[in-house]
Amino acid sequence: MVKFDEYARTAVDLVNAQVETPDQVRAFFGADSWQANEVTDKDVAILRRGSKRLREVFEFGSGGRDIDAVEALNNLLDAHPVQTAYIRT
Repeated sequence: MVKFDEYARTAVDLVNAQVETPDQVRAFFGADSWQANEVTDKDVAILRRGSKRLREVFEFGSGGRDIDAVEALNNLLDAHPVQTAYIRT
């Protein structure tokens, strides 16, 4: 099941977070998360780029440029499709 509300909340949090250093990325994920334990400089660069591209989506939307917002969001989803982890029982 895709959790759109959770993804949207995470997108807003990422846009508003400082993700310029590994320590800031660890803080974003939370100290107890597996992501915080595995942060690399490459992850910092990816999150920084992602945050910038998400900010553009929000700026388009809040500026009344809905078509541009949808296009920018679709481009992000094409480049980074939602991945779901399946657990076998």
